[in-house]
Amino acid sequence: MSLRTKVILAWVTTTVALFVVLYVALSRILLSQFLQLETLNTLNHVQRARQALDNELETLRATTTDWASWDDSYEFMQTGSEDFVDSNLMPETLETLRLNVLLYVTPAGAVFRGRAYDLQTRQLLPLPADLLAQLPALHQLTLSAPGGPMSGLLVLPEGPLIFAVQPILTSHEQGPPRGALLMARFLDAPQVELLSDLIQGSVTVQSIQQADPLLPAATLHTLLDTAGTVMVLPLDDQTVTGYVALTDIYGSPALLLRVSNDREIYQATLITVRLIGLALLLIGIVFGVLAVILLERVLLTRVSRLAADVHAIGTDDATLALRTGVTGSDELTGLARSINSMLDRLAASHQARLDSEARYRSMVEQSSEGILLVNVQTRAIMDANPRVCELLGYTLAEICTVTLYDLVALAPPALDANIERVLTSGHFHVAERHYRRRDGTLIPVEVTAALLQIENRQAISVLLHDITQRKQMELVAREQQTLTEALRDTAAALSSTLDFDELLDRILDNVGKVLPHDTSEIMLITGDIAQIVRVRGYNEPNLAAFVLSLRFRVEETANLRHMLQTGLPLAIPDTRTFPGWVALPEIAWLRSLAGAPIRRKGVMVGLVTVGSATAGFYQQAHAERLQAFADQAGVAIENAHLYEAVQQHAAEMEERVAERTHALLEANVKLRELDVMKSQFVSNVSHELRTPLANIKLYLTLLASGKPERHAQYMTTLHREANLLHRLIEDLLQISRLDLDKTTPTLVPVDVNHLLITLAQDREPLVNERGLTLHLLMNAAPLWAQADHRLLIQILTTLMTNAMNYTAAGGTITLRSFVAQSAGAEWVCVAVNDTGPGIPAEEQAQVFNRFFRGQAALHSKVPGTGLGLAICQEIVKLHGGHLTLDSQVGQGSTFTVMLKPALSP
Repeated sequence: MSLRTKVILAWVTTTVALFVVLYVALSRILLSQFLQLETLNTLNHVQRARQALDNELETLRATTTDWASWDDSYEFMQTGSEDFVDSNLMPETLETLRLNVLLYVTPAGAVFRGRAYDLQTRQLLPLPADLLAQLPALHQLTLSAPGGPMSGLLVLPEGPLIFAVQPILTSHEQGPPRGALLMARFLDAPQVELLSDLIQGSVTVQSIQQADPLLPAATLHTLLDTAGTVMVLPLDDQTVTGYVALTDIYGSPALLLRVSNDREIYQATLITVRLIGLALLLIGIVFGVLAVILLERVLLTRVSRLAADVHAIGTDDATLALRTGVTGSDELTGLARSINSMLDRLAASHQARLDSEARYRSMVEQSSEGILLVNVQTRAIMDANPRVCELLGYTLAEICTVTLYDLVALAPPALDANIERVLTSGHFHVAERHYRRRDGTLIPVEVTAALLQIENRQAISVLLHDITQRKQMELVAREQQTLTEALRDTAAALSSTLDFDELLDRILDNVGKVLPHDTSEIMLITGDIAQIVRVRGYNEPNLAAFVLSLRFRVEETANLRHMLQTGLPLAIPDTRTFPGWVALPEIAWLRSLAGAPIRRKGVMVGLVTVGSATAGFYQQAHAERLQAFADQAGVAIENAHLYEAVQQHAAEMEERVAERTHALLEANVKLRELDVMKSQFVSNVSHELRTPLANIKLYLTLLASGKPERHAQYMTTLHREANLLHRLIEDLLQISRLDLDKTTPTLVPVDVNHLLITLAQDREPLVNERGLTLHLLMNAAPLWAQADHRLLIQILTTLMTNAMNYTAAGGTITLRSFVAQSAGAEWVCVAVNDTGPGIPAEEQAQVFNRFFRGQAALHSKVPGTGLGLAICQEIVKLHGGHLTLDSQVGQGSTFTVMLKPALSP
């Protein structure tokens, strides 16, 4: 089959399949969507039918309520008036109201009066017997209904019946009920036809026993189990129906409401789908023909020509001069050009290969890596580049006479195993090996081997990389790592312990891990004297004790003086040639020394030294490495000093914390006392506000509903309670201002004698009215006090009012002004004395508390808020004075205000 046939066949098959899929998908989508629309339309008709039926019931309920709540009906149930029957229970009434049954039922559930009427024949009928049998039950349901008429559906042998029942009350809907009124209407053919007209559809009502035979049993059971659920079923291609079950008054399924509609939407959808299919078929035919013509002209003819040109080039063995002749600017033209370009590259490939071989030979010879070619069978060296000859000390002629066994420092079986790995995998990284030079020395190299084919023979290409320098660096890195680990261990000791002796021992132990030595010491400098405090390596008897007993003057010891002056580590390769070396017979064998200064805050405080019995053992690099341990020793010394300072500071802080804790405990006790006072204050305010408010509410109620002749008494009580509430609120506001420091007295010189005279004159009528005697005892000379005139009047007025309230008729009130000495200071005093009942000793400590009222106030029933004395005390404190109390039971009380004196203006 040619390419042209395959392309046309594939195109036609794809196009047909595409249009078939489109037709099937569109038809299913359209049918699905329009079927949903049809179902929703049917559901809407069913809902409208139910709504129409509910509207009928609502109309029936309204009519029943209108007749049942009517004074004439209420009176008729008592009198049984025939005039009412003749006027209201006529056939015309039933026809006007479209009623089939109208019943007046007694409270016992019996028929009092009733009518049954056929709206079609306009004839009176006997009352339905089955309805009469259910009257007692319906009557009980009516009485137990929460309110409003009871309505619903009943199925009688005569047919389904909708009804409403309402208790008979007066026109004002008052009782007691004298029975019930029942109105009913049969769901007969005219009524159902009326429903059909309302929804503009076909409506039928069926009993459960006579259900539509086309309705599946499972669907019927679903309708009965879930009353109110609407089910939509297509009967055939022309009709779709919707069903819903209607329940009777007892909640049981009683009827099936069916609504039928023509399937106009479905029929229109079928026609639309067929038209779409026909349109797709015509479009597919036209589109297919045009596509085949375009494929033939644009693609297939040119592909055939390109195939012919390529075939001609392939059969031409003599030359590569032929080229394809396809023209244009599309992919086929690109393919033809690519073929032509490939032919051009093939013509030049041979020369390129020759050039490449020359270049790679040059690269191998100039490579910085050694390259060997080894015969797999004989292990002989076939070739080598100049770098290998230089590395191993051979000439090219000489190296081609040896085998791999002569060059690799490895047992022959192990070498053969490596070669077998190369033969198996084609490539093998041998890693590090030692190769033997011509002079017999070994050189470390990194080896990589690969399998090659050369002139039909297997060979191995071996790449050698000199790693001598890397090995030297690794050695240095290992030494550095050892130093780092030792320093890390020392640092860990610094972090884990503050024991100074333990830290010095750990430092010497770690020095031994990094620097080889025969002895090691740590010296500490105190003043100008250096003393060895830790040693290692002095193993002869008593030698360590001798060394620890040594003392050196820094200025007189050359090596110590040098490190002190320069601050740098020092290496002494040979102690016998070092100028100023202190030679001791006991340690004359010590020939080389390295030392590093221990610095604290930039000052040398000691040093770390290591010694060797071998001359020239230590160089400056060893001393510099030792400096790291000396620095850690400096940190240890600094930590020891810091630890001592921290311990001293901690002791001081413990003492301060103890003092602060005691202060906080005292403050906590005060806060608890304040919290208790706050709770008591809120409780007292609530109580004091609640009492006058309760009285005001009570007497307001009495004003509205009490006897008119007592309104004056109620108003007097209301004014008294309102005044009490006003005084309480004013006292609370002043207490609040005092607590918030919003009351600031304006202190000026005040003549207290003049103030007492004014107060006595103002209060004298009220004192005389209560049968009391007022005495005024004033200092002979004018008394001036630092006070706020308004606030001082408030204090004295409160004290004077209390004295008048608690002193019985015939008693005496005395106002005094005088000068007194207290706590080494002079005070201007104003005293208010009464001959009242006095204050018990147990109450005197509480009289200045807010809302406190003693037994005398409770027994005398004197009105008050219990805030007056508390406010007076707060105001006196703002003046910098004192308010005192002196009282004995049965002898009266004296309140004294003590103020700072002032110069006369």
